[in-house]
Amino acid sequence: MSSSGTTAQHLPRTEARSLSGHEGAVLAVRFNRDGNYCLSCGKDRTLRLWNPHTGAHVKTYKSHAREVRDVHSSSDNAKLVSCGADRQIFYWDVASGRVIRKFRGHNSEVNSVKFNEYNAVVVSAGYDRTVRAFDCRSQSSDPIQTIDTFQDSVMSVNLTKTEIIAGSVDGTVRTFDIRMGRETVDNLGHPVNCISLSNDNNCLLANCLDSTVRLLDKLRGVTRKIFNLSMSAVFIRSSGELLQEYKGHACKSFKMDCCLTNDDAFVVGGSEDGYVFFWELVDAPVVARFRAHSSVPCTPRVPVPGHVVTLVGPPDPADRPHEYGAREMPNAKLRLRQYGQRPAALYCRKARKVLAPRPRPFGLRTRGLHRMTVNP
Repeated sequence: MSSSGTTAQHLPRTEARSLSGHEGAVLAVRFNRDGNYCLSCGKDRTLRLWNPHTGAHVKTYKSHAREVRDVHSSSDNAKLVSCGADRQIFYWDVASGRVIRKFRGHNSEVNSVKFNEYNAVVVSAGYDRTVRAFDCRSQSSDPIQTIDTFQDSVMSVNLTKTEIIAGSVDGTVRTFDIRMGRETVDNLGHPVNCISLSNDNNCLLANCLDSTVRLLDKLRGVTRKIFNLSMSAVFIRSSGELLQEYKGHACKSFKMDCCLTNDDAFVVGGSEDGYVFFWELVDAPVVARFRAHSSVPCTPRVPVPGHVVTLVGPPDPADRPHEYGAREMPNAKLRLRQYGQRPAALYCRKARKVLAPRPRPFGLRTRGLHRMTVNP
């Protein structure tokens, strides 16, 4: 642990800056591709562009009718895409602040949204148990693809060059191979509120509501062939996928994201007691932790070396859960922590509580980790 120990010395320790401006709870914070700017969105129905290194508020984007729950920037920093409780995905021009197009199709609140690598397709995940893809180059506002195999709310979505990967409250992580037309299902047995990919896209990190972060290998596994009731081929990968489990934090009720650092040396996650945890990747010891706030840190992100983004929110018993199991918390504030002398961690006061999933079909009531690949 010599190399990891040396790197651990530069993990966040002190607060560098606070960014204020939102008039309500902040629901998400995302860095752009090069880490020079960050975007925040929240219950005040706005997106805000910041320079976190100077603390400058650059621009505000307004058009959503209800709270904004996620935002993502294109790789060339020219476009934005956002989603929220108004069931629409907004496609923005960064410079002018103009809404280029509004994508429609979701029947309920939209939880997560991402650009693909070429900024031509936007993929979203929502409480209506679907993942939908939209073509940015088309004039149509309707989805070009809808995936509806989930049994409960879809909380998080990620993309690779050829895959759409989504985590759901039904306890599964589903990988859809676009080229092969194949769906791979990892049943983790506990509600999944965040998924994150390693830098080489070979490993998958999943945060579950049993206070465990799981590291999965997307490629390896022992495979055996069976048949389901419709007599179509099903491949179950029964071992080799679960590489490591990271514990010590509390994650029972609230949505808290997780991620890997840029060198894949550490796993980062929040805890309901207000701490941010850092685990060593291979052996999974807790190498560092710090008190971010007095309540729940929800969204760690590592956009560039030396930076970690975290959503933090104090619980409010007066809040009522939304229809599909998310609870919004008040008190918006952004905080920046640093690695030594460099800016390193961004925090905002906000949390979402994920309720227990609805009863799942018998096929999903399995213990442990199982991987199932269904060939069309």
